[in-house]
Amino acid sequence: MANTIQRDSYVHSYEKKLIEANQKYWAGTPAVLDGRQWIYVLHGIPYELEFTVTEDLIAKGLQTRLKLPVISVTCKVKRETTDQLDSSFGFKEKVFLDSDAYISSARKIKADIAARQTAEATYGSKKKLIQIKYKNIECGNSIYDEIIRSNTGRYFDCFDISFEAYYQFIKSAFIVIEKAYQIFGRRKPAYIITTECDYEKGLFAGVAVFMGAQLVISSPDYASVDTVLQISPGQALFKDIMLGDLLRRNIEIYLEKNAVKNAVKNTVKETEKETEKENPNYFILKTEEQPQNNILEQIGIKNNKKNVFIMLHALSDEVREAYRHNIYADYNEWYVDTLRIIKQIDDVNWIIKDHPMSRFFHQEDYIRSVFEKNKKEHMYWCDRKISGMQIKEAADCVITCAGDVGIEYWAYGIPTITVSKAYYCNWGISYNLETLQEYENTLKNIKNIPSPKAESIKRAQACLSAFHEMSKSSDAFASLVMDMRRLILNYLKNGNFEYGYVFHMFCQKYIDLLNTSGLKSSSVFQLNNIHEV
Repeated sequence: MANTIQRDSYVHSYEKKLIEANQKYWAGTPAVLDGRQWIYVLHGIPYELEFTVTEDLIAKGLQTRLKLPVISVTCKVKRETTDQLDSSFGFKEKVFLDSDAYISSARKIKADIAARQTAEATYGSKKKLIQIKYKNIECGNSIYDEIIRSNTGRYFDCFDISFEAYYQFIKSAFIVIEKAYQIFGRRKPAYIITTECDYEKGLFAGVAVFMGAQLVISSPDYASVDTVLQISPGQALFKDIMLGDLLRRNIEIYLEKNAVKNAVKNTVKETEKETEKENPNYFILKTEEQPQNNILEQIGIKNNKKNVFIMLHALSDEVREAYRHNIYADYNEWYVDTLRIIKQIDDVNWIIKDHPMSRFFHQEDYIRSVFEKNKKEHMYWCDRKISGMQIKEAADCVITCAGDVGIEYWAYGIPTITVSKAYYCNWGISYNLETLQEYENTLKNIKNIPSPKAESIKRAQACLSAFHEMSKSSDAFASLVMDMRRLILNYLKNGNFEYGYVFHMFCQKYIDLLNTSGLKSSSVFQLNNIHEV
C-alpha cells in the first residue's frame, strides 16, 4: 500500500497542523520516573495515520499511569510523518527494524548461517516451512505470509520463488528476532503496543511476549476501536493466537458487556428504515454497485439445479496468520483444489465469485485465468461487484475457506462450508470440515446438505448484529477512527488509492478533539476497555 498512496502538499499541510496541535496538547505532561522497563510502540502499519495515532494514544495512556519511558518501533521506509507524530506525543526514542544499527555483527552471522541451513532443510516443503522456529520463536507462518504478500500480483504460491530468494526471507525474519533480543537485552520490555502483530515485524512482538512483556493490541477493524486486547507474557503468540481469535474475542466481549438480546430486532428496524425493506443486511462488506437484472440471468444460468457459490479470499492477505487451516496450507491451494473437485460434479451449478478487494490485491487476472483453465459447462463466473444480498436470493449453499461469508449466509439460513477455523467456528456456525476426504464427500453430496438449525441461525444473527453495533461507538476518538477506516475500505475496494480527502478529514477532526480535550477522556487513552484474549 505504501507505494500506491499518493501524498501531495495538500495532505502534508494538514498532517503538519495535526502534529503541531498534538505537540502543544501534550506539552508539560508528567516526567518519566522509572527507566528500568520500557513501553514499545510497534507501528506495523505506519503508512496509515489513524493506526499510528491510536497506538501512540494507548502508549501515552499507559505512560501517564505507569511513568515508564516509550520507544517507537517502525521502519525507515514509512509514512513520512511517523517520526514527527511520535515526537509530538513526547516519544523521542526510536528503533528502526530495517536498520543494521540495532544488531551486532556476531548476531548477523549467526542468523545468516542458521537461515541458510533452515532454507536447505525446508525449501519446497510447506509443512516444514510452517514449522520453522528460531530462538524459541515460532516464525514459519510469519515467513510464509511475508513471502506471499511481498509478491502480490506476481504469484500466489510461496515456492514460486528461487531458493536464494527463499533463504533471504528466512534470514530477514531471523535477523528481526536477533535484533529484538539485543534491543530488549538493553531496555527490558514491559509492554508492546501494536495494531498488527503478524508478518515479519510481528516477530519483534513475539520476542517481547516471550521475555515477559504484555502485548496490547488495538483493533485492526473499523469496529470496536475503543476495545483493547491484551495477551499475557509467555504465551506462544504465533502458535496459539491468530487474527481471527482477536475478532472473535472482540465480539464476545461486546455480547457479554451489552447482552444484546434485541440486537437482531433493532438491526432489522434500522435496516428497514434505511432500505425500506423487511430484510436485515448482515453483510460486513456492502457492495456499492449492484446490477439491477436477475443475478442468475446475468451469470448465464438457465436450469433449475441448485446453486453453490464458492466465495474466494484475498489470496495474499495473511494466509497463515489469520486462521488455523484444517486441510490446505493457503487460500490459493484451497481454490485450485476445489476447482479440481467440482469439475467432476455436474448435478449442481458451481459459481465462482472473486473477493471484493481483488483489484487491490492484484489477483483479478490470476483468479480468472485459473477458472478458465478448469471451466466446465456446470461452472460459472460471478463478478466481484455483485452484492451479498443479490447472491443471497440465489444461493442454496456457500463455500469459503474461512471468510466472513461463512457466518453471513448462515445468518440467513443458508448452509455454509468452511475448511479452516474461522472466528465463528467455535460458535458452531458453518459446517467446518477437517479432512480432504470429508471435504470431497461433502461436495459430491452438496445438494443434500442440511440447512442450519434455528438456534444456530439466531447465534449468527446476534454476532453479526453485535459487529455492526460495535462500529457505533459513543467515544469521539473511536468514532473518528472507525469513520476513517470505513472510508478507506470503500476506496480500496474500487482500487482507488488516492484518498487524500480522508487524511484531511481525520486531521481536522482530530485537531477538533484536541481543542475540546476530547482525547484525554477517550476510552483508548483511559484504557477503560482492556480485556485478556
